[in-house]
Amino acid sequence: DVYVNGEWLGRAPPGRDLSITQADGVVRVNGEEVGRRSRDLVSNRDLVKFWLRNMLMKEAMLGSVRSECTEDRKDPCPVCLEPIRRGEEVRTLPCFHLLHGQCALRHFQSFLHRGQPHVQCPVCRTEVRPM
Repeated sequence: DVYVNGEWLGRAPPGRDLSITQADGVVRVNGEEVGRRSRDLVSNRDLVKFWLRNMLMKEAMLGSVRSECTEDRKDPCPVCLEPIRRGEEVRTLPCFHLLHGQCALRHFQSFLHRGQPHVQCPVCRTEVRPM
């Protein structure tokens, strides 16, 4: 969990240490610039929240493989329940479940908006993380 001055901002991925600093008018998380400092870090909590969500989204995207479906699939997309057709963009999760590309993005974002520390497959709940 990430707290700034006692306020909960979100969850970091397991095994990730966060270092939030302010120097030279810049707010950094783990050395990555997330924005300009105003009076104190609490006033920049939205910047830190945004950074956390982006970091988690990057990890989920790296943990899934984007490709083009090569054949019509029998199983529908588990997010929208529509058929997955040949030629559509899909994302293959580490558990080998397929989702439409846009459905995968929506699914990943839903976890991040709830402050979850990681994204899970909508079918089997396998964690979606970079290898």
